[in-house]
Parts: sequence; C-alpha cells; structure tokens
Amino acid sequence: MNAIAATTHIAKVEFEAKGYLTPVEIMPPQEMTRYREEFDRLEAITGKQASQVGLMNVHKHSPRIWELVSHPRVLAVVSELLGSDLLLLGSHFFANIPT
Repeated sequence: MNAIAATTHIAKVEFEAKGYLTPVEIMPPQEMTRYREEFDRLEAITGKQASQVGLMNVHKHSPRIWELVSHPRVLAVVSELLGSDLLLLGSHFFANIPT
C-alpha cells in the first residue's frame, strides 16, 4: 500500500468511526481567504449569534459559497469518503471560533 492509499484508508476509518474528518487540507490559507471574507459578509447581514450556530444553505444565494461546496478539491475528498455518486442536500457554513 502506498502512502496516499494508506492515508486515504486511515481517513476512511476515522470518518466511519467519528462521522466526521478533521482537519482536512483542501486548499492553502491564502485561497481560503475569499471564503472567510464571504462568511464575514454573511455574518454582518445575519448577526454574530446566528452565524456562530451556522449559516444553513447559503450556497443557494451566495455564488461564492456555491463555489466552495462545488470546488473540485472539496468534491475529491468527499467522493473518496462517500463514493462518486454525490448529491448536495444542504450546507452548513460555520466558523470554529476560538474560545
């Protein structure tokens, strides 16, 4: 088993055990800046308290969030875990705010 296959296998085992996988390196921080800026914009509209719980299904009205949920690297990771037959039923965009 090569290193990539071993890493993928470990990730699948962890995902199946916990129901989530973190951290997942999808893109470098400088590329994530545009999505953080969009979260900040949406937070200013919806309010800090609501956005800390999470912004639900904002991909439907935010082109930038749609870009994130349909990003090829996001889909690559998800399809490795769940298979290639994917359907987005909803999105939950939230910030992991340090305490």
